[in-house]
Amino acid sequence: MDLIKFFFYTIPEMFLIMAFVLTLSGFSLKEKRTNYFITSLLLACFVGILNHSQFDDSIRLSLQFLITLSVIKFVFNIPILRIFISMIVTLVTLQIMEFITYTTISTITGNNIEQMKHLPLLILIGGWIDLIILSAIYYVVRRKEFSIFKKNLSEGAPATISVYTYIILTFMYLLTIVLEFLFTNGKELFNTGLLTLIFFQILLILLIKEMIHANQRETELQIYKEYIENVNSLFTTIRAQRHDFSNHIQVLYIFAKQKDHGKMIQYLEELTGEIKSINEVLLSDNPGLSALLQTKLAQFQQEGIQLELKLHSSLTETGIKIIELNQIIGNLLDNAADAIRNSGYPCNGIKLSTQRIDGKVRIQVQNDRPLIPPNLQRKIFEYGFSTKENHTGIGLAIVSDLVKKNKGTLQLESNETKGTLFTIEFPSKKKFK
Repeated sequence: MDLIKFFFYTIPEMFLIMAFVLTLSGFSLKEKRTNYFITSLLLACFVGILNHSQFDDSIRLSLQFLITLSVIKFVFNIPILRIFISMIVTLVTLQIMEFITYTTISTITGNNIEQMKHLPLLILIGGWIDLIILSAIYYVVRRKEFSIFKKNLSEGAPATISVYTYIILTFMYLLTIVLEFLFTNGKELFNTGLLTLIFFQILLILLIKEMIHANQRETELQIYKEYIENVNSLFTTIRAQRHDFSNHIQVLYIFAKQKDHGKMIQYLEELTGEIKSINEVLLSDNPGLSALLQTKLAQFQQEGIQLELKLHSSLTETGIKIIELNQIIGNLLDNAADAIRNSGYPCNGIKLSTQRIDGKVRIQVQNDRPLIPPNLQRKIFEYGFSTKENHTGIGLAIVSDLVKKNKGTLQLESNETKGTLFTIEFPSKKKFK
């Protein structure tokens, strides 16, 4: 009976509790279904073990709460306060449903609660009534997209779970299943059951590994598409300049023939400025970065935001993948532009500089205004945190992760003197000439 209760009540209950907690926390399950499935099974096994332990009810429930809280935080990287509040709401709802259900059953059958504890079939029926009602409530919550918190967490945050983490989790899952098997069945058929579990766990690990690789390949493909679009935009601009070259020569020829030197000089100054804006981003050994900056120049110019470039390094000295460099610089520029827009354009300029200093390569992105309050300067690098409406809050978190991944440092200064300045330094893998 214990095994039936475990498979037909404990596991479905944990799946439902997990779904409730994640949804109330503002987390969408669309992109994390595998994580949700594995975690729910793992926690169900822990609950099964604890239910057969010799701990007092208070200690057992406390352990269940702490384990669930820790695993959700570790796997889904949700702020701890969100998890805590959502778990309290979920468990209180579950307790209320259980009280109503078992009180009703007690009234109908004439058995009190103590008597019902010795009738496992009645307990199981009551539990399933609870789960059905709770499932209906969850369905409504999902349809209404209800969350306790104002802002939902982003689905685009990078996965924090690697295949090695999954191996550890599945090993723990295997261990708890084995222990549960021993508790409920003794040592009979233990070897056969253990071999079966190991076989399915190996298949599960291989499947998860393939799913992780597929997700990584899909992400890389999306970034490559964006990279190609930026390069095409740069080539289109250059082709347009060459196409218009003969027209410019004809205009200058007419001004020269008319001996109108004033108009000729004015025209040349405008033409030189346009050519300079293109040449500023033509880095011969880093066409990917050139394409990104040309795209940003054109985009910001349409909005009245000036992008000032001081490129004394093409950043190839870092040895970092161009896709990751473009992610870092692109997110920093977009963040600065968003801040300027959302604060009502207190300034209209962004400065980007790259330089080589003492065996390091430095990247700086600066805008004079708006400033970032000191109490928010650490929080802006957290996933899901944003001071802007309708923003996912993952741009700067991605920058922080990529800087750490490539052994760099990231520093933020925001004050009246410097404005808002992001400084990134990477070790150089090439000797400076």
